[in-house]
Amino acid sequence: MSEPAAAPSRRRRWLGWGLVASLAFNLFFVGLIGATAWRWHNRQAMGFGPGAAWMAPLLPEEIRSQLRERMQQRRLDMRERGLEMRQAQLVVLRALATEPYDKAAVERAFAELRQRLAKGQELMHATIAAAAADLTPEQRKAMIDRLPN
Repeated sequence: MSEPAAAPSRRRRWLGWGLVASLAFNLFFVGLIGATAWRWHNRQAMGFGPGAAWMAPLLPEEIRSQLRERMQQRRLDMRERGLEMRQAQLVVLRALATEPYDKAAVERAFAELRQRLAKGQELMHATIAAAAADLTPEQRKAMIDRLPN
């Protein structure tokens, strides 16, 4: 009689451990998603787009506010460049997926993507250069000192 009682006890024990493991797994992914969303929200709340968000924490507050203003002035241009880059990325993916494979079409799609990326970088660099032009030599030195080497 003790034999049948042992089987449900063993199942309950495994079921309990399975539930604990499942809960830990789910909490891990909820935390991962939450941390990613929080990080993205903080960068967007700073007023910087994704291209300059990496730089924001490195800058003194006065420089950060000036750069933020410049970024806001060019926000629509940057958003347009971002949409163009995403469209070019989709063209690359479609070209890669097309059968029969057309190497020339893939190369053209990548060339267009490189041009779109270059235009986006040009706009970002021009924005940063314009903001730096308004800084004093001491502020520019403070900005440079905080950037990674």
